[in-house]
Amino acid sequence: DGTDDYVLISDHSSLNSDSTITVEAWIKADAYGRNVYDNSIFCKHGWSRGNLGYVLRCGSNGKISFNISDGSGTWREAASASIMETGIWYHVAGSFDGDSVNVYINGELVGTTLYTGYISPSSGLTARIGDLANGGGRLFDGMIDEVRVWSTAVDQATLRDWMCRKVNSAHPNVANLEGNWRLNEDSGTTTLDESGNSNSGTLTNGPTISLSGAVVG
Repeated sequence: DGTDDYVLISDHSSLNSDSTITVEAWIKADAYGRNVYDNSIFCKHGWSRGNLGYVLRCGSNGKISFNISDGSGTWREAASASIMETGIWYHVAGSFDGDSVNVYINGELVGTTLYTGYISPSSGLTARIGDLANGGGRLFDGMIDEVRVWSTAVDQATLRDWMCRKVNSAHPNVANLEGNWRLNEDSGTTTLDESGNSNSGTLTNGPTISLSGAVVG
């Protein structure tokens, strides 16, 4: 609801990459915040112990952003122009391949920032779908589906090939799948992680479960 709902995921080493990473999801926003950082999609970053981790987020009238903390604790961000509209489903992704931070909408590269190095891992921080990892009001207003985290930079062709498909053993990066929340549950407060890492999420503060219009499956 953009006010206090989110999915809470416990800290796990599988989500604490210090090198390459990809985060992807389907989203449909009801509203965007004023700033590009206002609406967290998947977050495992923080700054109370110095800048750590990564976050896929949106805002600023329809921009998508992927932000990582580099090896020295400096934020490195790639962002799109204000492309996305409210009320429409989009596949969004952010990646870091060791040389650049990239963001994609519907499988198209829409922003890149050059950076060669590492990520400062966010060990000890929970992850959240729809909010900041450590809380703080940057909540997503709308629907989120099919969230995936990979410990590799999934290339553009693969993102396009698989954005409308459920992950299975034929995916070329399946060995690097660290989190896969299909969000298919129609009741309860737990959403399962299909990656094999048991990173189940807890639906917090009563997010509404609704039929998805995402083009998946």
